[in-house]
Amino acid sequence: MINEYVKFCIILICFSLVIFNKKWQIDSKSNTYLSCAMFFTVFADFFLVILNIYTLGVFVFCFAHVFHIRRYGGNFSKFYLIILILPIIAYFWFYDLLVSLALLYAQFLILSCIWAIITAKRQNMPFINANVILAGMGLFLLCDISVALSYAATAGFISKSNISHIANVLIWLFYVPSQLLLAFSGYNNLNNLCRRRSL
Repeated sequence: MINEYVKFCIILICFSLVIFNKKWQIDSKSNTYLSCAMFFTVFADFFLVILNIYTLGVFVFCFAHVFHIRRYGGNFSKFYLIILILPIIAYFWFYDLLVSLALLYAQFLILSCIWAIITAKRQNMPFINANVILAGMGLFLLCDISVALSYAATAGFISKSNISHIANVLIWLFYVPSQLLLAFSGYNNLNNLCRRRSL
């Protein structure tokens, strides 16, 4: 099993790939949004992986997806109240802040995936970059499905004990490639490489 500090260092590397990408970035606006998203990802992982403060980690992760969505052209300022309704109801129903924040996070994750698909269809980014984003967000979704399965197994909602172990392995098998793909999606030379191979 990979040490938690090694996992966190991998995410820091992904962050550095973004913030030091000035020469080959697609455009400054896209890179700024991606930098902000990765910044919040680093802090979310710090709380989740290093400090094991899950409520704060999940909350910070919501901001990461807000910037991913903004990068893809999503504007949901009119829907903030709608997004908050389900988590608020869940909080007063379960009296569990983590469950409430997890529902809030799930909505942002789904919106990120939807806007990644829209970005690929609209072609408002270079073709290969849009598809790298799509692949990255797809792996991100699979990672969080694995997180949900791990939590369900640990909480006793799923009776098979080996599911928790398998899910914990899958989390990082999906998560690390997703963050690498999202980090590299800001590099314009990916599209140039694709053009050279087609010649």
